Amino acid sequence: MTPTTDISASTPGSAVLITGGRGGIGRALAEGLNACGFFAIVTVRKVEDVVALKAEGLTAVVMDVTNSAHTEPAVMSVNALLASQNLRLVGVIANAGINPEGDRITQAAGGKTPTELSEASVATAIFATNVVGVAVTARAFLPMLREAGGAGRLIIIGSYFGTIAGAIGEGHAYYEASKFAVEGLCDNLRRSEAKRGVAVSLVKPGNISTAMNAVHGEDPPEVVLRAVRHALGCRPRHRYHVGRVKGMGVWLLCWLFNHLPTWLTDRLLS
Repeated sequence: MTPTTDISASTPGSAVLITGGRGGIGRALAEGLNACGFFAIVTVRKVEDVVALKAEGLTAVVMDVTNSAHTEPAVMSVNALLASQNLRLVGVIANAGINPEGDRITQAAGGKTPTELSEASVATAIFATNVVGVAVTARAFLPMLREAGGAGRLIIIGSYFGTIAGAIGEGHAYYEASKFAVEGLCDNLRRSEAKRGVAVSLVKPGNISTAMNAVHGEDPPEVVLRAVRHALGCRPRHRYHVGRVKGMGVWLLCWLFNHLPTWLTDRLLS
């Protein structure tokens, strides 16, 4: 059963945690949710980033999702922040992600896409952040969300690449595979946590304009913010398709690839 408790921006004392908040989508979410009346806490990998963000009006804690030594101190820091300001954690947004394959493609001479799989170490690094990092975040903070009286929300930032693989070539395979894995992880958590009063949603953005996607960006991070705000509300959806890919809405694009026969989608991508 999907929780129906309303945690709109007017509810006082509502805090949200956003992983990967130094820049890009995470930074935009933190600023936008603060403006809506939430108390946003972002995670960053370095202590100096905590100091820099504080000077810019944002609250941060150190938590590299790939470093197990960071998890317990981060939970303690978040608990201390909540207690000091009489807040409760109602939302966790698993946003931290990397795409070194995409970086390599962008930087390739003449824009030529690598045609071979990257080294195995690249796959390990991508999955450590994009998949295991989501699991680490969920495991660490779900206990707090379960205490939110049915208002707890776990929101995972995925990608349209969790539906469409092979559009760019083998040189982008590991990132795409990580987003497919996130879809399965999200489905499991959604079905499991519904019994415990926590709603789990997946947001699938298109080509969002960020530093990581400066070349191909088509929509601002605010389109993701709108989906996250809805997911924090009283009737969260299971999936949100936001933005565009080459001018086509992500919802339509994913619907086509989920329903058309594979021989046809293979031909479309060839």
